Amino acid sequence: MMMLSGNDISPLLDLADLVRSELPPTKEASLETVKEVMQRNYELIRIKRAEATYLKPIGWTIERFSKEGNQSLPNYEEIQARFGEYELDVTILVAGFDRTLSPPGKIFTMSGEHRGIPIRCDIPGFAAVGSGGIGAEYMLFFRDVSEKIPIRKAVYYALEAKYFGEQATGVGPRTDMLVLQFDGNAMRIAPINDEKTIERKLIPICEKLEPQELGNDEVDVLNSLRELKGLPDLPKKRASKTRKK
Repeated sequence: MMMLSGNDISPLLDLADLVRSELPPTKEASLETVKEVMQRNYELIRIKRAEATYLKPIGWTIERFSKEGNQSLPNYEEIQARFGEYELDVTILVAGFDRTLSPPGKIFTMSGEHRGIPIRCDIPGFAAVGSGGIGAEYMLFFRDVSEKIPIRKAVYYALEAKYFGEQATGVGPRTDMLVLQFDGNAMRIAPINDEKTIERKLIPICEKLEPQELGNDEVDVLNSLRELKGLPDLPKKRASKTRKK
């Protein structure tokens, strides 16, 4: 399974098509094979996009640039440097199972920050991508999530991490969840209904357990500190937080 995040995910749609053509659903593949296919096609798309950006406008191709550019183009080194620096502004998260490994469940990420090199996440055993990724991973670390926790806890902590990540710009409240299970022979996908289960049953738990604002008792303590005499007091009234639907 591949998840995508970025300001422009269009190159990842091409990447998904290329990877599917080499790794069809009916064909079992090892973790190393998936990583190799993903990285090779990521680099292929990166080069094609860089070519379209820097060479096509002047009527050149990457093949001609490699053979003649050094002798024919006065700004060859500048274009070469831009090629090297060009990256896809996307992040990819891939999750699946390899029956030859223990544990079989594996996750890795790819991003322009790491030049499309797959980064395995065996430790800590989870990953999050996108603008809310930092907040989400913070909660997963806070909850001490690992492959050893029960699956029901893992499901909740994953949702809680996404809920916490909603504080970031660009992360909406709508949530879709898929639980991947592997019995040693086949992978099963269990979707969790957004409205009935997530919004009505699980989100209320997130709201109950989320970090709380200062209450009136805590405000009284802070306002009474002699060391802060002369500074404005904190108001006791606080706005209630509501989840936007």
